[in-house]
Amino acid sequence: MVAAENAVRELEQIQMALVRVHALLSHETMSASDRLHIDRYFDAFASNLTGLEEYLRAMSSIGR
Repeated sequence: MVAAENAVRELEQIQMALVRVHALLSHETMSASDRLHIDRYFDAFASNLTGLEEYLRAMSSIGR
């Protein structure tokens, strides 16, 4: 399934961008509460992206 494989590659790019943005924010001065809040958003987003990526990988392997 070519579309799923292309989507997985795009998701990998999004994950790399997410890591870069998180690294940029890690150098900013903020309260511990704000830092925790932001980290939770990034963790949730990364987890959802990973889950979607795994699902799409499974879909593409079924279609072969």
